[in-house]
Amino acid sequence: MLRVVNYIAAVVLVILSLAPLEQVSAELTPVPTSPVSPSSALMITAYQAASDGLNLVQLYNGSDDLLTLDGMQLRYSRKSNPAITESIPLSGRMLPNSHILAAAVDVLTSNNRVSFRFAPSGWEPKTLWIESPNFLTVTIPTDLKTDDVVYKRSRTTTGYSTAVSALNTPLSTGSIEADHLYDVPPEPLVEIVEVLARSKSCSPFEASPTCSDYIKLRMKAGFDASDIGRYRVRTGTSESVTNTFSLLNATVHDNYLLLNLRDDGDVLSLTNSGGYVWLEDIFGVTRYGNTLISYADAGSEKYVDQSWALNDQTGIWTWAIPSPIDANNFPIITNEPEIVSTPAVCPAGKYRNPETNRCRSIEDAVSELAACEEGKERNPATNRCRSIITTAAATLVSCEPGEERNILTNRCRRIAAASQALAACGENQERNPETNRCRKVSSASPNTLAAVTDVQSPIKESSKKWIIAAVVLVAVIGYAVYEWRQDITLFTRSLLSRIGARR
Repeated sequence: MLRVVNYIAAVVLVILSLAPLEQVSAELTPVPTSPVSPSSALMITAYQAASDGLNLVQLYNGSDDLLTLDGMQLRYSRKSNPAITESIPLSGRMLPNSHILAAAVDVLTSNNRVSFRFAPSGWEPKTLWIESPNFLTVTIPTDLKTDDVVYKRSRTTTGYSTAVSALNTPLSTGSIEADHLYDVPPEPLVEIVEVLARSKSCSPFEASPTCSDYIKLRMKAGFDASDIGRYRVRTGTSESVTNTFSLLNATVHDNYLLLNLRDDGDVLSLTNSGGYVWLEDIFGVTRYGNTLISYADAGSEKYVDQSWALNDQTGIWTWAIPSPIDANNFPIITNEPEIVSTPAVCPAGKYRNPETNRCRSIEDAVSELAACEEGKERNPATNRCRSIITTAAATLVSCEPGEERNILTNRCRRIAAASQALAACGENQERNPETNRCRKVSSASPNTLAAVTDVQSPIKESSKKWIIAAVVLVAVIGYAVYEWRQDITLFTRSLLSRIGARR
């Protein structure tokens, strides 16, 4: 019994140890085993397979946008081996609601095909699907048919059916659709020449093109009007109905295109504060840098109903009169110099009033002026007050006895005011003739200074000799003490010990 239990336990352990390996193997080869509904606008709508390989596949872009195929692949699995064994890389751009064919060269020679050839050994097609970095969609049922018949997907009122059994109808009559891949158009032969960003206000009954903002373009020689739908105008960085306008909405006037409607039919409205306008292809894949222009700020009220336009004469953009369907219209600016008339000279006794520019009597002006201050008079040439000193010095009346004329004020003053007898200065003081003030005699009078004499040295010649001798004697004694310092030390110690012994 124990052996049976041990045997069962061993089997369970083996099974548990193998289970994770099977799970990992399944994750490494994620192969769809049953069809699912498409998760992308791209669908397989027809195919043809033979016993030796796949001949063609029809792809359909069911969206209203340009679809980029770069990075996508057609892939299939085998019946005997579910691992992926073959793939077809796709590239290019598909137009909205269009078909393209991926076909072998000997099956379809159209330039619209995406060339490939399935010729693997052991061809056993089971399931075909489209794979991209963003989604995984199976659009072919299991057990792919290889009877060399073209099978198409059933249509509905809105497009193609997404049912599993929809792709099993043999094509008995007609042909399968094949459209062109999208090619970016060349640079357009049109240029932007005028922008009205702040239109005037109009009544509801006025239908003038200048009642709304607009963009005017000029067609160059060689432009094909049939290509007008391949381009659009942009005025902002983010793509929206308010700043992206197809040229299909433009009206033609001679060689001008007037764009004043959005793609949804509303009138165009540009930013008043200025911005950029340029042309690009209808899907925004390519921007044409040579068409880029910058229009000026029209935020001020003075720029209402003024357009920003290109002057062909000068090659400069400037403000202009709106001209939506004709050549640009600029206000007339005259370069003639302004004529300034010079008034005639006023007659004698009059002058020209700068405020009224009229001649006026000098007497009338003087009578209205305030009287000049004392010692001044009015100058008849400038009508300003001036000092009388400059003209009347020769006619002054002589000062009376006991007075003198002040040279600063030109007036008479009493001599006593300038030279009145002053009180006597104190002892040891004298009067300064410049300031008329008293000062000490010792600091100002040269008569009290002592006589300058030679200063003689108080040291006599004999005294110098004795000083020199004393210095030499001290030096000799000092040197002897230094040389005999040990003997002197021993003698001193011996003397001190003797004196101590006697005590």
